[in-house]
Amino acid sequence: MMVSRSSPKNLQEQDIHLFQAALTYEVQPPHTYTFHNINILKDHIFHPSKFTFLSVHSHIRSFSKTGQWKKLLWFLKPYQVLAQGIWITDEWSGEYFHWLTDALTRWTAVEGKTRVSLIILPERYQQIPYVQASLQLLNIKAYFYNTRKRLLVKELILPAHTAATGNYNEQIIQQLREKFIGKIHTTPHRKLYVSRKKAARRTIQNEIEVIALLEEQGYEIHCFEDYHFAEQVALMQQAKVLIGLHGAGLTNMLFMPAGGQILELRNEGDSHNNCFFSLASALQHQYYYLTNTGNTADTFNVEIIVNIKRLAETIALMESR
Repeated sequence: MMVSRSSPKNLQEQDIHLFQAALTYEVQPPHTYTFHNINILKDHIFHPSKFTFLSVHSHIRSFSKTGQWKKLLWFLKPYQVLAQGIWITDEWSGEYFHWLTDALTRWTAVEGKTRVSLIILPERYQQIPYVQASLQLLNIKAYFYNTRKRLLVKELILPAHTAATGNYNEQIIQQLREKFIGKIHTTPHRKLYVSRKKAARRTIQNEIEVIALLEEQGYEIHCFEDYHFAEQVALMQQAKVLIGLHGAGLTNMLFMPAGGQILELRNEGDSHNNCFFSLASALQHQYYYLTNTGNTADTFNVEIIVNIKRLAETIALMESR
């Protein structure tokens, strides 16, 4: 099915090329597979009866075939046995954005549709606070396996990725939001700015000026690192506007009721990183953007300078709507 996304509310003609490739996306129906006597070799899924790796379900990037087949040496190691489990992760799933939008959407696609409810996670996920907290909020039980041993799963439920990373099955991502926040019976009223001043990379050089303007406009300033995951969810349920630099904090729009306003501060000329534009559309939020001068074309490491006058104009436009 071809999905047509809502264009940015303040789209300028000279910026159409930044969003052109993301304005439409073909979504495949969610698929779930059931396999028996499957082996997990660290983070690779091996199907012994077909003598093949199910790599499309466990990895996003390609990898060395030689290195993959060396994993078969793990059959010489001690192993664990698990009767049933659901696999939802890939090599990026431990990161905040990917855990919420890629991994938990796979769980959402099968939740309630199979008698199996236990998800399988590498043991290192036990040390990731937002993983533990989100599992608790969603009442998900997990089996954390020892990645230094082979894991034999008697019955493996394997939901496919619901979309390529940075893209979304709208129905499923909206279902995940409802599982987190339920039905909201109060009108969202808070205007939030998420700061990256504590981040190691991708920051705003003139953030003091940005914050001064936003505080004048009634915005709250937050560093999400200061909050427990459940506190972030509760805060976002009350938000009607979220502003932030391209980064993981914008993922929290997932916890805003539909109809919110999102303003993403983008790196000038970046036509590749449209995951938050696409997420806003999938969650039925109004998306605005502001391009900013950066010290590199590499959005992952950029430091930007925000044009305060243009920021004020964009906020005024959002307020008028």
